[in-house]
Amino acid sequence: MSESLGNSNSALERRVLEASDSIPPGKVGRASRRWASSFWRRVAILLAATALILRAVYGWLEGGVWPGDWAGIACGIAAASILLVAAAYGVRRRTRRMSTRLKLGTAAAWLQLHLYGGGLFLFLVALHAGPRWPTGALGWWLWGLAVWVVATGGLGLMIQRLVPRILAAGTSTEAHFDRIGEHVEELRQRAREVAEASDTPIRTLYATSLASAMAAPRRDLGVLLDAGGGRRLDPIDHLRGLLSSEEKGRLDELEQLYRAKLDLDAHFTLQQLLRTWLWLHVPASVFLVLVVLLHIGAVTYY
Repeated sequence: MSESLGNSNSALERRVLEASDSIPPGKVGRASRRWASSFWRRVAILLAATALILRAVYGWLEGGVWPGDWAGIACGIAAASILLVAAAYGVRRRTRRMSTRLKLGTAAAWLQLHLYGGGLFLFLVALHAGPRWPTGALGWWLWGLAVWVVATGGLGLMIQRLVPRILAAGTSTEAHFDRIGEHVEELRQRAREVAEASDTPIRTLYATSLASAMAAPRRDLGVLLDAGGGRRLDPIDHLRGLLSSEEKGRLDELEQLYRAKLDLDAHFTLQQLLRTWLWLHVPASVFLVLVVLLHIGAVTYY
């Protein structure tokens, strides 16, 4: 069972590394990601500063700013264009092989473009609207979705950076999300066999403290603070000093099985967190693109 855990391709790694076939390994990969981050950060800052200066100068010359003036329209067009480019990252992810063959850029560069483009989009929307609240349902929907999409994007970035560090520091196995249930069942069966072959103290410990925990994968956000679950091994440590050498060997095996189950719970919780985050971000992003297109159509028509 441990070999299958160690050799399985982690769904978490595939999610975090983002199309590793197009990111060079090792130091080259890290250098590529750093270069992409630095480049797109500078581009975003330069564009934001330019837009802010032009908006301020135009407002000073005209005695005020509003969405329908020349500078406001320019910021709106720029915001819509950047949103479409940032949204193209989703298409790039789903066409990795074709994008690699066509040399459309690395996954690292597209990810950074997506991240900084999203922040720049929200900034340009603010410049487009000016210092006033939205008017009408469409304006409120646009603002609300823009803030939601950027906020959930930032949350996703934090999760994708935090989860691998937690798992690397607190667990000793890897597990494909779709096979966690199978691995838990193997652990449960072996733990029950060990308990049934042991004396009363270990059987009692298993029945009262471990059986329910070994039964199925469990969600536990406490793994964000303690992925290894060391604080939950106190009953085992307390019992060890009361057993014979033979029974200590069985208790040690039971402890190893329990630790492996805690590792699987950590993977189950954190990998599911990654998947759940996408439902907060992706549908809202699609809806935001539709609302922006509807806004452009309404402004053009009226």
